[in-house]
Amino acid sequence: MHWVSSSWQVAQISESQIEQIAELCGRAGEFVSRRQLSDYWLYVRLFGETCLCVEDEGRLLGVLLAFQDQTPGSAEIYVQDLAVEEDSRRRGVAEALMREIQIRAAN
Repeated sequence: MHWVSSSWQVAQISESQIEQIAELCGRAGEFVSRRQLSDYWLYVRLFGETCLCVEDEGRLLGVLLAFQDQTPGSAEIYVQDLAVEEDSRRRGVAEALMREIQIRAAN
């Protein structure tokens, strides 16, 4: 069963969210680790179109950090990290992020 809220918003990450993203990644579990804040700044600046988040009324619920292949003509996108707040897991947050990145990869 998926929990979906009409107040959810899937959007590109922004510089104002860098500290929240770092904290979320630090709590995400063994397969995602917190990086330096400068790394997240680079994600925003260089890969903003493929680095997404889900917010609900201003609260960061999940983040997807991905990179588009820079080879001319390639539409491949590589997911680096996917992290969801523990109390928001199994509610469709990761699914919403993956669905949006698939749409962006197809365009």
